[in-house]
Amino acid sequence: MKNYGVDLEREKQDREGRDYVFGSGEDIKGMTDNVAGLVTAGFAWPMPINGIYPRTENVINHCFIFFNQLLARFYPKGEKQFGRDDFMDCVARGFHNEFEKQINYAIEMKFLSTETIKWLHDKNYIDSDKKFVINDAFLAILSGTTRNGNSLKRVVDTFINVGCIPKYMLPVSNDMTWDQYHNTNRITEDMKMLGLEFLEKIKINYQIVYPADYGKFSGKIKWEIFDNYIDRTDGDWIKRLAENYNFLGYSYRVIINEKVIAPKFAIKQNCLYQLIEGQGGFALGLDGKLVIDKTDLIIATWLQRNTKEVINYKGEKELVLIPNTGQLTLEQWNSVDHINLKREPIQTIKSQTNWLYKILSNLFKK
Repeated sequence: MKNYGVDLEREKQDREGRDYVFGSGEDIKGMTDNVAGLVTAGFAWPMPINGIYPRTENVINHCFIFFNQLLARFYPKGEKQFGRDDFMDCVARGFHNEFEKQINYAIEMKFLSTETIKWLHDKNYIDSDKKFVINDAFLAILSGTTRNGNSLKRVVDTFINVGCIPKYMLPVSNDMTWDQYHNTNRITEDMKMLGLEFLEKIKINYQIVYPADYGKFSGKIKWEIFDNYIDRTDGDWIKRLAENYNFLGYSYRVIINEKVIAPKFAIKQNCLYQLIEGQGGFALGLDGKLVIDKTDLIIATWLQRNTKEVINYKGEKELVLIPNTGQLTLEQWNSVDHINLKREPIQTIKSQTNWLYKILSNLFKK
């Protein structure tokens, strides 16, 4: 049975350590959770019947992501994962496809700061179609993909530690062999440094998700998927699977958040800052200053300025709170002007409401 890039033996070995499981009490919040899908694996590919791929094998040999038509514009363009040989990097492509979808959504909804979006443009992560596109070979090579493919766990662990680079940096051609595609000499130190610089802007995380919780994510679980092989039914990259199709017994949820770093002389607009030294406290970033007032008033103002109306995966309007928070040292706190909510200059920190202070302190620890 042909394998398309999932190494189940390696997956079993790599998962012997501790996993973070969705719904286990350790849930991590992401800025695009309302459109998050899942990365999983199954069998590729039987011949479709009336446009639907039936369950014919219990083999797991290919990685893909769930697809939601309402979010179609955020998905990447389809791309074949082979040249002269199959590159066997469906796992890297699966995680990248889901990640690109979420970043494209975050950009359109303006969840990312203007500084981060400008940086993405300046570094050519945004292509001529104004889409965020990253290079699959970079992750495939650095995660040690073999001719048998790779494990989902190893690839995502590599992803969160090496970051990503723009697509153009490692060109792919139709006549490439497996050896040419996976040549480690293609990776330069500049590429590695850029990947790490990306991680200074955007934090990537993940959790294991079991089928009981699949309905909480954006894929149509009865069952449409997106991958890097052309659909035999209509020639696109989306396949409809039978409801009893065989999948890996779990999936991976990709979680993204923008890293809020408070430079000494640059306060982020509408960001809720926590003073982590001295007596502590909370303030709102506004026009390069820190607004310091009663904590309940600060929080109310922050909520008002960071809550946006978006369209969720069901096509319904919902309010989403942008996780726009940061932490400051006492030196950073004192390096900018302080005002109150009336925009009057102040010299001292106003009293903090005790119960709110405790709640918010716990929020920042997560």
